[in-house]
Amino acid sequence: MGSIIFRSKWVVNSEVSISSCGTWVHTCVDGPITRESALEFITEAARAADTQGLDRFLFDVRGASNVKRPLHDYEIAHDHLRKLGFSPVSRVALLVSPGDQTHDFFELTAANAGHVWKVFDDEDAATDWLRWRKAPGPSSEPSSHVDTD
Repeated sequence: MGSIIFRSKWVVNSEVSISSCGTWVHTCVDGPITRESALEFITEAARAADTQGLDRFLFDVRGASNVKRPLHDYEIAHDHLRKLGFSPVSRVALLVSPGDQTHDFFELTAANAGHVWKVFDDEDAATDWLRWRKAPGPSSEPSSHVDTD
């Protein structure tokens, strides 16, 4: 992980940095994710991406359960992500603890809003997917075309 750009201790602890390979914004989150805390760390990640010219994100939420209401997931996906700079070509990996399904609805809601967010419980699989260069989409799965950053 690169140098820390943003650190929050508001509702949850979160830390935003650029990956050591310089390919994505890496955000670590610890604590229950509410609407307010999600908007805070997603906004900071988007700012970091904008300043660095990046469109890939790794949200490490292994220490954070999604406690937002489904309506809040929908609102963030449909009303906030594009305004913050997430585009259909942005690729976002959500790294969760094994068995944590609290983020699955947000993945679905983001996809329905035209965004490419994918839940992983394996860090290597998440980073391989972020390194993969092909344009993201519903059938986009990494093969041997992985960057070696």
